[in-house]
Parts: sequence; structure tokens; C-alpha cells
Amino acid sequence: FNATTPILILAVAAGHAVQILKRYYEEYDRLSLLKPDVPSRQINDEAIVESLTKIAPVMLTAGLVAAAGFFSLLFFDILTISNFGRITGLGILTTLFLELSFIPALRSVLKPPKAKLKTPTTQSFARAAQANGDVSPRLSPKPRLWDRISENIANAAIYQRPKVLAVFACIIALSLVGMNFINRENSTKSYFGSGVEVRQQDAFLNSKLAGTNTLYVVFEGDRENRVKDPELLAAIEQTQRYIETLPEVGKTISIVDFIKQMNRSMHDGDPNKHMLPASSELTSQYLLLYSMSGQPTDFDAYVDYDYRHANLVVWMKNDSSKYAEKVVSQIKAFAQARVPKG
Repeated sequence: FNATTPILILAVAAGHAVQILKRYYEEYDRLSLLKPDVPSRQINDEAIVESLTKIAPVMLTAGLVAAAGFFSLLFFDILTISNFGRITGLGILTTLFLELSFIPALRSVLKPPKAKLKTPTTQSFARAAQANGDVSPRLSPKPRLWDRISENIANAAIYQRPKVLAVFACIIALSLVGMNFINRENSTKSYFGSGVEVRQQDAFLNSKLAGTNTLYVVFEGDRENRVKDPELLAAIEQTQRYIETLPEVGKTISIVDFIKQMNRSMHDGDPNKHMLPASSELTSQYLLLYSMSGQPTDFDAYVDYDYRHANLVVWMKNDSSKYAEKVVSQIKAFAQARVPKG
């Protein structure tokens, strides 16, 4: 979660900063019309005060609401999410302080902008003011390129809405068609080039070991000790053998492997006895005997304390989300047809 924190803070801060500067330019243009004989530096300072007076309450409200939203995550029991909310909320408060202090201070020492009053609104305001003999507006004779581009976009959005809606309708139609060609993939390794060391080391590990990616197949029982049911254990073993036949799978392991080894050990290591016990009572006895000498946490990765849920761990050599989606659907179809009721 914390990987997205700087992006979120930057997005909120940039949006608020744009609003402050937008209001500043509006006030600067307005004051330039009303006070044509006043020096630009004084107009600049007055515009800063006017813009902050009008937009600061809005900025405070928006910033505090955004921060409060993230601070609400502090009540989550998951520490990662709680830290995410704390850091992001503090970051937004910090940017709010900077926006209402550093940006105005910096704007006050920068050179005042040129008056660029070429919009229909300011032009009509200028004509009306000139007709009344109130002001002598200082209109920029030739707006800058970016001003003309943004001006045309704004005028199109305001005065040519049917054309704008038609353009967006075409974009939406093309997007709907293009959605069918999107390759939905989430492979972390693909973020790096094939020549990058991390990719080479990962390929080496996959060639020598079971795999660097894990998939968990969880069997959820309807009561305690359900995992000791021989029928369910057999279904888990069948699922294991099936998964091992799938491409890019290196190894599987579950509680079944340990119980089969216990059964073999209790028969003097006879390889013909490397099988599941015939009854749940015998399985319980094996696990009880093991608990007397083994560590209580030995099976925590494969079964829960009540033996209600069992975890089948699969090591794979491919981290493609498309591949994982296909494998998961195959495993579900195979296992659901074999697990006992409940």
C-alpha cells in the first residue's frame, strides 16, 4: 500500500496547487482591468491576497476531508493499511500547509505575469469598462501559444458542446472496441528486461529448484478434524498429483505428504506403506505421536489448529496472472468434482 502513497499525495497536492494558481491568475486579470494605472507588482500582491481570501476556506475543507478519509484507516486491524492511512493523511496535511504558505510566498517574489485577457468573458468585461470610461484595460496584444491552445479548448467546451460530445462519443466507441484487444497481464518479472540481473537469477532458480512463485489451494472443511477424513485426504492427494502434471509446476506439498511419511515410518520404513492411513482415528494417533516430539508449529503452513482447513502449496516457475488464472480454473474444476460433501 505504501508504494502508492507518494503518488496519492502528489496527485492531491498538484490538484490543489492548480486551483490556487488558477484563482490567482483570475484575480490578477480582474485587478489589472480595474486598476490599469497601478504597478504590476502591487497588482500581483493584491491578487495573492484576494485569491487566498476566497479559496483558502475551500482548500482547507477539501484538504481536511481528504486527510480525514485516510486517517479513518487507522481503525483497521491490519498494520499495513493502518500505516498507509497514517502516512497519506499526514502527507496531505503537509501539502495543505505548503500550498497555503509556500506557493503564495513564492508567487509574491516571482515576476508578475503578463495580462492575458483574451477570453470572451474578459473581452466583454473590457469593452463594457471602456464604454463606461472607467478603465483603460491592458490587453495582451498577442497571447502566448499555450494561452491560445487552452483558450480554444475552453471555448469549444463552453460554446460548442454538441461537437465536443460527438468527439467523446467517438472516443468511447473506439475504447469499447479496443477493450477486446487489451492484454490483461500482471507479471512482476516482466517489469524488467531479460538482461537484468534479477530476471537472470530468477531463471536460474527456476531451472534448479521447484519454482519461485507460490499458489495456495485451500480446502475448507465444515467442522473440526475434517482434514483427518481419509476421503478428503485422498481428494487432496489426487489434486496434488493432477497439479503436478500441469506445465510450469515444479512441486506440491500438503499435510498429506507428512501423514504418508508417518505411516511409512510406523511400518519400519516400508516403501509399500507410503500411503494414507485407512481411518481418521489412525491419522489422529499419528499426529498425536508426532506432536510429542515435533514442534507445535511444524504444520502451521499446511493445516490450522482445529484441522478444519488444509493448505496445498504449489510452487510454479511462471508468475503470469493469465497463466495463474487458467491454472486456478483447472484446479477448481478438478478438485470440486472429488472432494466429499461439506
